[in-house]
Amino acid sequence: MRNIYDFEAEKPPALNENMLRAALENRRSKRLALLLMFAYLPVYATAALIAVRAYKTDPILTSICIAFIAFSALGSLLCAAAFSMKEDRKHECSTLNGNK
Repeated sequence: MRNIYDFEAEKPPALNENMLRAALENRRSKRLALLLMFAYLPVYATAALIAVRAYKTDPILTSICIAFIAFSALGSLLCAAAFSMKEDRKHECSTLNGNK
């Protein structure tokens, strides 16, 4: 049988237990962040419904609900951006060290 891949051309990256545990922890933290994001959606929906229902009777409550949704969404966006930048930096450092 003829081989179509040359397995001896490059040396595969060395794996150790610490790297595998770090990858597992990274996946776990991403899964937890996604779960937390979806778990907070009912809170946003409730605040939006309160804002809609109280629009004519209590404009202060409406503005508080809208401000809560806006600031909370902004905070979530900033956390997601910081998390993705941290991942990019980690990947960038590993490629500088020769690991791919």
